[in-house]
Amino acid sequence: MKVLRRFCSLGVLGVLTAGMLSGVASSTLSATPASANLPEVFAATASAQALKLSLFGTTLTISSTNAEGDTTPKAHADGAGAALITASSSVADSTGANQSVTTPKNCGIVLPLQPLAGVLLACSQSTSVTASAVPSASATSNIADIDVNLLNPVLNLLKPILDALTPLANQVLGTVLTTVNNVVQPLLGSTLTNLLGKLGIDINKPVSSLITALQKATNLITIHVGDTTSQVATTAGAVVADSVAQGAKIDVLPGLLVNGDPLLSITVGMAHTTSTYNRVSGASAATFDPAILSIDLLGSVIPIKLGSPIDLLAGTPLESVISLGAGSTTTNADKSVSAVADGVGLDLLKGINGGISLHLAHAESAAGGHTDTVTAATPTTTGSTTTSLPVVTSVEAVRLATTGTSAPVLPVGFVLVLAGYLTRRTFRSRRAARAPR
Repeated sequence: MKVLRRFCSLGVLGVLTAGMLSGVASSTLSATPASANLPEVFAATASAQALKLSLFGTTLTISSTNAEGDTTPKAHADGAGAALITASSSVADSTGANQSVTTPKNCGIVLPLQPLAGVLLACSQSTSVTASAVPSASATSNIADIDVNLLNPVLNLLKPILDALTPLANQVLGTVLTTVNNVVQPLLGSTLTNLLGKLGIDINKPVSSLITALQKATNLITIHVGDTTSQVATTAGAVVADSVAQGAKIDVLPGLLVNGDPLLSITVGMAHTTSTYNRVSGASAATFDPAILSIDLLGSVIPIKLGSPIDLLAGTPLESVISLGAGSTTTNADKSVSAVADGVGLDLLKGINGGISLHLAHAESAAGGHTDTVTAATPTTTGSTTTSLPVVTSVEAVRLATTGTSAPVLPVGFVLVLAGYLTRRTFRSRRAARAPR
């Protein structure tokens, strides 16, 4: 009887042991919470308008571009020289991996006035690429491109005269420039030499080298009206959204300088924004650069700005905002960023059915996202000790938690229970055989 009780107790102990071990397994699994794998996600947009006019709810946009890119992967670009001219529009969409779309340059009006001038009115071109699932998109547009090609015809007409006078002119002007350079060098250092070097002019042969430089110039004057560019570019390290809008730009002797720049460039109304998402750190940043007027002479840029917008009669239906060379950046709650810039912006009578809005050279961009991360569950408590589980930022370093345990908990408990049951049956049989009949 005692032996029977011992073996019955052994069976009960097996059941309890199995339950305890199962409890240990459960507590082990709950103490290692599953983690959520978050793949990299990013998105960026850029847009620019050369001229946007709104009159009490009716909007007219001339020369506009948009570009978008995200991790789906998707790349989109569109542009329009003039919203009312269908032929000036272009759209490029890539919505899967390894796609590339480039539209031809679409212009509403083409006036070939060669050889004196070339005129393109209301044009746009768009490109979208998702090579290796990496999105990039760009779009350009303009109101007008006017190239005045009078320089080369004039030089060709003067060629016989220039060829005859060049040797003597080189000798005379070369002597003068050398004397001037020797006089001003102690005062200005190498300033004169650097300026002549940018033009590609040899101080010993000033006339012939100047003629050579003039022959490299592509046109006498190039006038760009309402140029806009919006683009989103993705690299291994960053996603950059960039937008540029210009009211008008005049280039004098484009291509004259050694580096291919014009002698003089005047930009009226310029806005430039850049928003960047760093794919390594997950941080985003934005910048803006607006100007009422920008002058570039021999490669030196002189921007003319005013700064923050002027808000008049705020809080009334007559509220009016004037932005002259102004811009701003914003950091949102989700750490994404955006930037806005205006060359010239007028928002008048804002409280009267939308009022009157005129924006000359408006640009904006935005970017944001997060890196590939693994976010752990909330901290767990074991006894009196609280353990904080770290957040791992490298997907490759994470292994998913296994469900179950390597210890044979249930088999051991089952064997102990079965052993107790069989032992009890055996002793019952022996006891019945010994009993007198």
